[in-house]
Amino acid sequence: MIGAFSASGADFYETQLRLGAEAHRAGRLVEAIDYYRIANFGLLDRTTLLSEGLVRLALAESAAGRKEELQKTLTRFITVERQFPSYAKAALSADERAAFEKILTASLPKESIVSVPSLATLVSSAVRATEEMTPDQRRRYLEGKASSEPSNPEWPLELARGARERGDQKAVLRWTDKALRADASSAEAHAMRLAIFTARKADGEAIKELRAMPDAAWSEIPGIVADAFVVFTRTKNDEQADALATRIGEADLQRADVASAMESWRARTASSAAAQSAPPEPTDAPAADEAPAAAEPSAQESADAPPPSTPAAAAPEVIEAPVKTSTGSFTGAQDRVSAALMAAKKRLAANEPVDAQKLLRDELRRTPESRELRLAMLEASCLARDWRTGVSQISMVEPFRAAEDRYRFYAAIALFETGRVAEAKPLMAEAAPRLAPSPFVDHYMKAILGEE
Repeated sequence: MIGAFSASGADFYETQLRLGAEAHRAGRLVEAIDYYRIANFGLLDRTTLLSEGLVRLALAESAAGRKEELQKTLTRFITVERQFPSYAKAALSADERAAFEKILTASLPKESIVSVPSLATLVSSAVRATEEMTPDQRRRYLEGKASSEPSNPEWPLELARGARERGDQKAVLRWTDKALRADASSAEAHAMRLAIFTARKADGEAIKELRAMPDAAWSEIPGIVADAFVVFTRTKNDEQADALATRIGEADLQRADVASAMESWRARTASSAAAQSAPPEPTDAPAADEAPAAAEPSAQESADAPPPSTPAAAAPEVIEAPVKTSTGSFTGAQDRVSAALMAAKKRLAANEPVDAQKLLRDELRRTPESRELRLAMLEASCLARDWRTGVSQISMVEPFRAAEDRYRFYAAIALFETGRVAEAKPLMAEAAPRLAPSPFVDHYMKAILGEE
């Protein structure tokens, strides 16, 4: 029974690890999993033991068929190994390593594993081919391959990994640039560049990498969430920082820049909470027999309101297949995202776009990487005439895909209503042929494209 063993401090957690191993060998998987979890909780500062504990926990969860929990354990293992390489020194038998590596490579994307130098040999043919070479021989071999096969991103990526291990940031940027020319969607290349720009405090460049980052990379490659949190905190992008704060892993919290950003975030949120809890200022209430005067619209509300001739907003019908949703960027999040999208759709159908915005905003705080949520927020914001929020979503979802003319249309409207007509025109021109006519659609097509 857990807790029956009396021990304290580090010895207690190491003992839990050994008790877990004993229960595991005896086939008591549920008991072993509980022991391993307690052990891993207290071994963060003893990374070799933590690596062993995470491997053993993954093996037990796999044997017990706990797929969702296994995925989280493997992701945590990758994060720890990337920050504190310890797997090679962990007290594991050859059979245990082989079983774990089989589970790891079958469960996580190649990009996630190869982003960790100590694990790259498990999936990278480029690494395996050069294992026996000296560093200079290896570099010359890889450079030759990169020159002879310019369309293969694996060679420049491996050169970038080597440069990262040497601390040569200039070479990392050069080789990741070449890798992205071969494969613009390479999540690993974007992640390496993001890490460098974050460390350099080049936040504008870092945000460009975040915009280009594939959705799935947020859960596949360790460090992206932490880098994004640092960048969003520094640039005072409060909504995005809020959404990421609770997703920072234990290993990443050891980083000085993450710790500093977390301190700033906590101070800001504490200040905001104190301000919200303060009592309201007293106001002069109208006399009982005096009806309150109708509120005049603010200058900003007047500016944001559509001209009197603008037809009532209605969702345009797009003559094209619907957008296919992704599997979500964080494990286990897609069901929640789907529920939020469905609820928001019902609010829009009931002509309640402001309520739809609120639902979407709440979920975006938890799942900021979801492209489907941001597309829905773009639509809801335009129907609510909240042009600024609509515009803020555009950079998060571009480039628009083949079946997304509905969202090109809304993006064009948001840009037009905020004075960015030149940017609105190409989006509207591309969407227009596949939009069904309606007064709302026709009004904005004429206004933006200048048609009579």
